[in-house]
Amino acid sequence: MDPQRTLTECFNIIDERGADYGGIEENFDRIAKIASEIIGTPITAYEVAMILVATKLARMSGARDKRDNYLDAINYLAFASELRK
Repeated sequence: MDPQRTLTECFNIIDERGADYGGIEENFDRIAKIASEIIGTPITAYEVAMILVATKLARMSGARDKRDNYLDAINYLAFASELRK
């Protein structure tokens, strides 16, 4: 059991995806604007992060052994923590 390894993997994923997609706040703000237009109701970047957490939890129920779902969920919760402000 090595939770520090898991957190290190999460950190590395943030760096890798940041290089591909840009900053977290900017990216989640963009997602929120697009989603708000689609559903016709304003949502925030924080809410986007929480929806993505819910998506990963739903996926875990059908694919418990897929590590990627856990890593992404941890990161989305970290993003939500930062975006809550």
